[in-house]
Amino acid sequence: MEKYLGGLSMPDWCAAGLSFARAELSMRGMTLRLSEPVKSVQEALTLIELFEGDAADFQLAIPEDLLDAVGINLALITDRILARGWQPDGFTQALGFRIYRYKPSA
Repeated sequence: MEKYLGGLSMPDWCAAGLSFARAELSMRGMTLRLSEPVKSVQEALTLIELFEGDAADFQLAIPEDLLDAVGINLALITDRILARGWQPDGFTQALGFRIYRYKPSA
């Protein structure tokens, strides 16, 4: 039996180099919640690309060291978010990272 997380099967997660230990399901269903920040822009882009749920069910934890002064890294991530038809919906500041929320574009 395959396990699914945020619309992704275990083989999809393994192929993306992601660990099930880094994520958990919320009680509402298939909400993706990362327990630790992504390690690279590429990992963030992969998570965005592979996620099959609704924008409101996706949150992305970005470490402060990826938030460069010019904003290139966040621009790359936001570009991928916008390509999905989503838009940013704020963030929550945590110790050493931000948890970004998204919503469908109007």
